[in-house]
Amino acid sequence: LGWAYATDRDSARKGYDRAYLLPSAERNRTQAKNYDTFCLSNIAPQHPAPNRRVWSAHDAEVRRIAERLDTVWIVTGGELKPGLPCIGANRVGVPEVYYKALLARRDGEYISIAFVVPNRDTVSGPCWNYAVSVNAAEKLLGIDFFPNLPDHLEELVESQREPVHWK
Repeated sequence: LGWAYATDRDSARKGYDRAYLLPSAERNRTQAKNYDTFCLSNIAPQHPAPNRRVWSAHDAEVRRIAERLDTVWIVTGGELKPGLPCIGANRVGVPEVYYKALLARRDGEYISIAFVVPNRDTVSGPCWNYAVSVNAAEKLLGIDFFPNLPDHLEELVESQREPVHWK
């Protein structure tokens, strides 16, 4: 059909980790749901430093935080745009940054935060070093992460960047 697609060989021995946008640990209630996290549509090439140091710790932190909130909505991905470096025979794009935007409800109140992590080997430190407001991430990436949030709440909630609300 001419659709772009990726294969396992596209990322093999290219110097990148296969980063899981939705971690396996998030879907471990059934084997079938866990298996779905290993689909190539959930995997993207990420340099080892941000994947192993920042992103994996961030995923664990989000799981810990989510346990004490009423509801959490998460949007995650890599920024895809023209001109990205590509790997493999199928020319899989390598994002320059990865993002995760979180919106949560706790006791009827909304809080939000976003993380924008460069995809390069010099990345280190805790995930909180990469925290920005959802508004800042939306402006940088050109994405409206939570379009269904009522307008009267959107500006107030999405301008937050206070890690204290999340820790």
